[in-house]
Amino acid sequence: EKSQPGQIKDLKESRIEACKAELVKALGELAEGTRFNIVAFSAEAWKYQEKMIVANAANVKAAQGWVAKLGPESSTNIRDALGLAFALGR
Repeated sequence: EKSQPGQIKDLKESRIEACKAELVKALGELAEGTRFNIVAFSAEAWKYQEKMIVANAANVKAAQGWVAKLGPESSTNIRDALGLAFALGR
């Protein structure tokens, strides 16, 4: 079966929306005082905050808002994203 125009884009958008929904849910379930950060990636990787932050109502809500604004881009540079994530733990 041939794919229809826009079908690949729709699949990419639905996958990222599912990932975002799960991340928003996970953020909402963080225990008060848990240290966290988020690393997003596409062709490049970037951190939500420069350093780990403490989970409290305001920080979690702000992080959930940041996640909601993420959208699909060109490619997936997992290598740089993992490098940033591992560096946060140092």
